Formats: sequence, C-alpha cells, structure tokens
Amino acid sequence: MPPNCVFQTDDLSLPWNFAYKFQYIHARDMFCCFPRNVHIFTEAYKALAAGGFFEIQDIIFDFKSHDGSLEDSALEDWAEKLKNAFWSKGIDLTCASKYEDYIEAVGFENVQHEKFIWPVGMWPEEEHLKNLGRLCQENICSMLDAISIVALTECGPDSMSEADVNVLLAKVQRDLYNPRIHAYLEV
Repeated sequence: MPPNCVFQTDDLSLPWNFAYKFQYIHARDMFCCFPRNVHIFTEAYKALAAGGFFEIQDIIFDFKSHDGSLEDSALEDWAEKLKNAFWSKGIDLTCASKYEDYIEAVGFENVQHEKFIWPVGMWPEEEHLKNLGRLCQENICSMLDAISIVALTECGPDSMSEADVNVLLAKVQRDLYNPRIHAYLEV
C-alpha cells in the first residue's frame, strides 16, 4: 500500500468529520444506500479542497426496453416490487435521475453529466454492448437473493413469503437470460 493511502470506515449518512480536505471523491452504486441522498452531495462538497473533484457513477434502477419486450415479465414485476419495498423505507431506487439537480443545488460548478445505456443480457448486436450486457446480467444474478429476500418479505405493501420470493427470483433469472427481452438500465 502506498504510504499516502489510508483506509477509513465511516457512516456516510452522518456528518463527515474528516481531519483533512480531499482532492478527489469517487462514489459508485450509492442509489440504494441512503434515504437522504442530498446529504451525501452536501457533505462531499464541504469535504473537498478548493479545486477538488467529485465523481459519482450510478444506475437509475428503472428497467426499460425500447420495444416493449420487458412488459409483463418477471423482471419488470420484481423491479417494481423492489422499488416499492425500498420506497417504504424512504429509499428511492431511481434517485440517480436527480443527482445533477442535487449537485448543482449544493454549490458544485462546472458540472458534467454523462448518460449511458447499460444493457441487461446479451441481446445487443454491438460486441461492446453485448459484453456490458453479460456483465450486468451476471451482476444482477449474483445479488438477486441479497437485495430481494429481506426487502420483499419484510418491507412495503407487496411483502411476500420467502417461498414466493424464491419462485419470483427463479423467473427473474430466466428473464435475465432470455434474449427476447431487450431490457436496459440508464447509468
């Protein structure tokens, strides 16, 4: 480890009380972590040294398809149930769509916003997008249980039995590998 590298564990939902200012803050996959996302942007702004950079990369957890192939699928059903479950705890899984507003509201300047499409599955024809889709497919499959079981059995108006969640997740996995479903997320 380089001598100027320090690892620190902290709760970012609390006020940030670092003893120094940062030149660069990078955040990723924060969309499902906090009920008050604007707090993170405010604290990052205060924690940066003059001229410092804040970069955040995140998905908008709102599955889409250009051709309607997602309609009435288990993937669409699961995503809606999951959004409702998190919302019941005050967490908006689509909050990344508001990040640019948050960043500007807390005082950041020279804001650059880039939007990308992240395919879900290997349906795209372009090789680069096909590879991204494969990685997204594997990522979602690897976290299905972890993100779903508690949320769907204990939270929100759509709570289900664990057995019903497992049946739904099996259908979601099937949909993730179905090349006729042309789902994507925005990043």
